[in-house]
Amino acid sequence: MDKIYINLSPKQKREENALLKKISYYISLCTLLLLVIIIALGVLIGIKASVYKYDEIKWAKWKEKYTTLGGIKQDIVNLENEKNEFRKLLTPKNQMSDIFEDIFSSLPKNIWFNNMDLKKDTLDIRGYIVKIDEDYLISLEKFINNLKAKEYFSSRFKKINIKDSQKKDFNGAEVLEFYVECAN
Repeated sequence: MDKIYINLSPKQKREENALLKKISYYISLCTLLLLVIIIALGVLIGIKASVYKYDEIKWAKWKEKYTTLGGIKQDIVNLENEKNEFRKLLTPKNQMSDIFEDIFSSLPKNIWFNNMDLKKDTLDIRGYIVKIDEDYLISLEKFINNLKAKEYFSSRFKKINIKDSQKKDFNGAEVLEFYVECAN
């Protein structure tokens, strides 16, 4: 058989109701506190969002100017690079007037040039030698030694070599055609 239990003491029932009321009071209080915290966080988030929105609107006005300024800065850098490249091109590595002065002051009377070609670090001199008081090769050797003795020329061109020489007939006169290469 099943037991039936009957509580005849009403005090115990009230104590359980009081405990239940205390627990429900604390639960309500915690729920209310949690609700206040959630509302406060919502308000803070709303304030921050409005500040960000205000900054975004403000930034939209300046964004185009910022982009333009960035483009101008890049253009300045590009122009500086181009200026440096042009400066390299316009500033000669060799002072040609000094080189020509050294060459022409080194020439014996019986030598004249056909052409000169300057490429980067090499100067090619082609010309002719007429036999006047001395042999062709002696005149050519004097010319090369005079060039080597010139301070500016020899500092720019350390190697001066005869690449080719051959006798030819030039307007009825026998001449020695030469090719001298001056290199770094």
